[in-house]
Amino acid sequence: MTDEPASRRPGDASVKRHRARARCAICGEEAHEPLVFGTIRPAIAQAMLAEHPELTTDSAICRKHLAAYRGRYIEDMLARERGEFSELERQVLESVAREAIISKDVEAAWDDRRSVGERAADVVADFGGSWNFIGLFFAVLVIWMGYNIWAATQAVC
Repeated sequence: MTDEPASRRPGDASVKRHRARARCAICGEEAHEPLVFGTIRPAIAQAMLAEHPELTTDSAICRKHLAAYRGRYIEDMLARERGEFSELERQVLESVAREAIISKDVEAAWDDRRSVGERAADVVADFGGSWNFIGLFFAVLVIWMGYNIWAATQAVC
């Protein structure tokens, strides 16, 4: 057994993904965070193979090219489904290509406007729906049933 995580063990395909000096099989430049071609979604890999038939399962691909092919894949998929793009869909597609976050934290804006009662209700709901509460409630229920059984046997005697 080794202390290295599974993703870093020699012989694993994912080791190639972490090599600093890997060259992109598409552009030939040094890839900063290369991905192994064999780990790419099959539909995107097929599009890459159509233009670059020399790619093998172990080929390193830079993120820039993967993002470009991923963007084309999503664009083709949306075009087949909807026919045209809205501005929102175009922005989402550009965000995916940049590997950027495409959502915002709406809870943060809402937190500032909540009353003390609403915040307290959230705390109670968080605890009431937790495993800690379920375990504590079960323990109290067992103790209460045990007490009632004990009290009933004492009253009969």
